[in-house]
Formats: sequence, C-alpha cells, structure tokens
Amino acid sequence: MDNQEELIIGVCVIVKGNALVGTVINIDGNFSLEAPVESTLVLSYIGYTPMEIKLGDTTSLYIVLQENTELFEGLNLYRNAGADTKEASRF
Repeated sequence: MDNQEELIIGVCVIVKGNALVGTVINIDGNFSLEAPVESTLVLSYIGYTPMEIKLGDTTSLYIVLQENTELFEGLNLYRNAGADTKEASRF
C-alpha cells in the first residue's frame, strides 16, 4: 500500500541475504512466504523507497511504502513527436 492507501500490485518481497526466497504482492495486496523467525524482509518497487521489515512471530503485516520522488529528479524523457521533430520533457 502507498501513503494514499492505494494497493501496489507486484511489489517484490525477498528474504534479506537470500534472494532465492521471495514472492510478489498479489492483486488483493497479499503475499505468502516461508521465512525463518527473526528474518528480515526486503520490499521493493519502482518509484518507491525500499523497505526492510524485521520479522518476529507475527503472521500479519500492514505495510506502507513511501514514494521516492528523488529517484526521478533530473530524468530526461524523449519522444519522437514527428518525422522531423523531437520533444523533450524534464522531470
């Protein structure tokens, strides 16, 4: 979920130190993952600040990712506006 309480589908969830153990958040905002107690989960999604969550013996988490506006600062996007023209947008 983001800071406007919108679900973010496809957030990558891995166990820190073992990228082979992971999953993604589904359309309902849920995920299931087998991880040892006291593991740390790493959540990441393009445009958001990665988050680490230390697990305890809980089976339910409420997660809010924060947008990373600095990620796109200074990004130049180009598109071909026509055969002889090119437009540029700076963010």
